[in-house]
Amino acid sequence: MQEFLTISKLNEKLGQVLSDSFKMPIWVAAEINSISINRSGHCYLELIDKNEVSENISAQIRGTIWVNTFRMLKPYFEQSTGQIFTEGIKVLVKAKVNFHKLYGLSLNILDIDPSYTLGDLARKRKEILQKLEATGMMDSNRSLSLPMAIQRIAIVSSASAAGYEDFLNEIIHNQYNYKFTYKLFEAYMQGNRTESSIITALDNINSEIENFDVLVILRGGGSKADLSAFDNFQIASYIMQFPIPVFTGIGHERDESVCDIVANLSLKTPTATADYIVAYNREFEERIEGILENIKNFSQEYFYENKMLIKDFTLKITHAVPKTIKAQYNLLNKISYNSHIKAKSYLQKKSVFLNNKAHILKTTSPSTILRKRVQLSNLQHWLGNSPISLLRHKKAELESYSQLIRITDPVQVLKRGYSITSVNGKALKSVKNIKEGSILQTKLFNGTVLSKVEGFK
Repeated sequence: MQEFLTISKLNEKLGQVLSDSFKMPIWVAAEINSISINRSGHCYLELIDKNEVSENISAQIRGTIWVNTFRMLKPYFEQSTGQIFTEGIKVLVKAKVNFHKLYGLSLNILDIDPSYTLGDLARKRKEILQKLEATGMMDSNRSLSLPMAIQRIAIVSSASAAGYEDFLNEIIHNQYNYKFTYKLFEAYMQGNRTESSIITALDNINSEIENFDVLVILRGGGSKADLSAFDNFQIASYIMQFPIPVFTGIGHERDESVCDIVANLSLKTPTATADYIVAYNREFEERIEGILENIKNFSQEYFYENKMLIKDFTLKITHAVPKTIKAQYNLLNKISYNSHIKAKSYLQKKSVFLNNKAHILKTTSPSTILRKRVQLSNLQHWLGNSPISLLRHKKAELESYSQLIRITDPVQVLKRGYSITSVNGKALKSVKNIKEGSILQTKLFNGTVLSKVEGFK
């Protein structure tokens, strides 16, 4: 029978081999895939490696931090890194390799190096900024112009957050009594659900974007770890492409988040954000007041200058009118006198002309009338005799023409022995126009003779 090992024996041997190979604790780099803490305070981890290209899990192992160690490591890590000890972060841990014959291979974690996690967070942040820069749109929201005054505000925050309450208190009870309209789009502001809830809120705002002037993202104070969710590529991408200006009022310590960098304006706290909006509107009001004051001053100066100008004109007119009236009166008198003289002279000239014409008419009319009467009598005598003589002459001419027509009538000519010869309907005038064999038509007084040409002489 072949030798064999039971599972227990096999695991004992494996455990011995691992114990001999890893007698001392070792430093292991891994990503926390899951974490749970039981009632006793022990922390159980699933540590993984991922393929750098595909991001698929390539290896995994269980890890345990016993309660006494966990009580010291967790606050030490979070205070050093500003990062919550949670899933998704990379850690460098000092661990003892264990192999239990029932539970298999695991790591008993004894210590942790915060600097490794800090380096990884910095690397991730740098990669996020590089990806955002590569889109060529990092300045898109920062380049949007603010409205002349901010009145309608969309808010992304947690309804129960103290920062949200602080913001509303400053906005509602501002010292200038400005009135604002606002609407809360609630979201988680820390933890694993931060990204999805903020993006949902941004989508909802975008669906009614025409109702808002600006968007403010508010989160009260907290540790650097609490605010790490805002070093997020997806949220930052939404902010930098948002169609209205975005203000971030995230109560972080010293470093600005990626979302702060791409926003139109980054302020330290929600209260500071509210103060800025109130101050911005106050500046607008002051500009309007300045314009009104300038208009008032200009109007006063304008009316004063024109009042003085009108007064000066009035004075000049007061002095000028009597002189003008007197000058015009003298001019009218002069024109009236000249007109009277010219009219009198014109009438005298016309009177002399008419008297001359009357004298001419008186002296020339009798002889002219006698001469015209003689001419009329002669014309009457001529009209009485000339038509009869003319008719007789024309009648004699007509009788002469009639006699000539009768003599030259073709019928009378044929009766006297003449004839008309034609070829093919045309009168024959020369022997050059006929050929041998041609048929001639000879018209006589009482008929036509046809003949055939046989020769010429």
